[in-house]
Amino acid sequence: MEIIYKVEREINKQLDIFLEQNGDYTKKLYSSPKMLELVQEMYSYPFFNVLFYNKKEELIGFIPFFSVKSSLFGNRLMSLPFSGHGGGLCLKKDLAKEEIKKIIKEMCNAIKEISNKERIDSVILRQINNFPEAYLNEGFVFGEKEHTFLIELTNEKEMWGNLDKKVRNGIRKAGKEGLKLIVEDSVYEWHKLHQKTMKRLGTPPVAKKHFKRIKEKFGGDFLIFFAEYNGKKIGDISFFVNNGCIFWSTNDCLEEYRHLNVSSFLLFECIKYGIEKKCKFLDMGVSRDNSNNFSFKIKWKPKLFDTSKMYYFFGKENFISPNEKKYALVSNVWKRFMPESVANLIGPRIRKGLGS
Repeated sequence: MEIIYKVEREINKQLDIFLEQNGDYTKKLYSSPKMLELVQEMYSYPFFNVLFYNKKEELIGFIPFFSVKSSLFGNRLMSLPFSGHGGGLCLKKDLAKEEIKKIIKEMCNAIKEISNKERIDSVILRQINNFPEAYLNEGFVFGEKEHTFLIELTNEKEMWGNLDKKVRNGIRKAGKEGLKLIVEDSVYEWHKLHQKTMKRLGTPPVAKKHFKRIKEKFGGDFLIFFAEYNGKKIGDISFFVNNGCIFWSTNDCLEEYRHLNVSSFLLFECIKYGIEKKCKFLDMGVSRDNSNNFSFKIKWKPKLFDTSKMYYFFGKENFISPNEKKYALVSNVWKRFMPESVANLIGPRIRKGLGS
């Protein structure tokens, strides 16, 4: 059984055809040429696409990587930055177990080749759902436990009845308080809410051009819902619509209005939109176990899928996580003492180096 790999530096738009025939619902969005172009256009990361062929020279799989370099976080080869989840190997359907294991071994050879040239410190893979033991045998290790949350969209009445009682009460309260749904493409308002939310959470914000380029690139397949209260936009939720699935992207809320259950109000409006458009699922994205986001999402009665990341370290282990003491300390200092104007100025540079 012969499998060879080839590393390409250009984004191949023909891979859309391969994804349509073989990719799962996440890869059809996050590994698509359009999404890869978006990341490359915004951040200028060096791009590497590893393609796998059988002895008949037929394409049987690929995995995209970006080289994300930072003096703060080290040099990482990521599949993929700024994707929430997605990336990882996209394989032809019905491959034999031994073929997949062989591809994983060749992928590791390609990683080492790229890493030598790029002086990579670590490799981060998302969506490891094919034989994780094969990755472990190659020296990969699991990071902290993370899950993807998936809600099947049926009908509004049924979904309302399935919600946790506290969630329903929160949505009712939002309506009684007079929250209104506003659907518009105001990138400026969206980004201002994002900056405020990130400061509250102790996280650097991304640049406004990031938001602007997403909307330009995806057009009507990317929507922004705002919550308005007394004529003021106080929160938002944004999401992709792709292949019959809603992908939750961002969620923001001003601190002084969180008691109005803004996030629950907007998320249920998102669910109603998905039902109206005959979407099959709402993907709520990835959250770390035992985090506040995890606790919020679990109340919506989703199905959970283990999508923990795997890492390969060429030297000392360095897991970049809010749960790591040094990063938790920096986050707390950022939240409490960093002036908002300074946070908004230097934050995008830090996020670029972080790759998420």
